[in-house]
Amino acid sequence: MGFVEIFAQAVPTEALQEPSKRGFDNIINDDFNGFGIAVTGLLIVFVALTLISVFISLLPKILDALAFMLPEEQEHQTHAPAMRQTTDNEKIAAAVGFVLHEIRSKQP
Repeated sequence: MGFVEIFAQAVPTEALQEPSKRGFDNIINDDFNGFGIAVTGLLIVFVALTLISVFISLLPKILDALAFMLPEEQEHQTHAPAMRQTTDNEKIAAAVGFVLHEIRSKQP
C-alpha cells in the first residue's frame, strides 16, 4: 500500500475538494487532525533541541573520559633558537653571492 492510498484513507476526499476547508482552517478542522500534527511537530523539534543541548553540556565530561585516547599536548618553544656560528668562509661566500645578485639584477 503506497502513500497515496494511506493518505486517501486517512482524509475524506470531499474534505479535500471543499475550498472552505483549505489553508489555516485545516488546523482546527477535525477531518485533518491538524492540532495533532502541529503538536507532534512541536514535540519532535523540542526533543531534538533538548538532546542537542544535553549533548553539548555533557561534551566536556565525555572528552575528559576519553582523554586517555587523545595525544598529549606538546609545549611550544617560547624563545628563538640560538644563532649558528658562521665561519669567515661562509661570510665571504654570502658577500660574493650578494654582489653577483646585484650585478645580474641590474642588467636588462
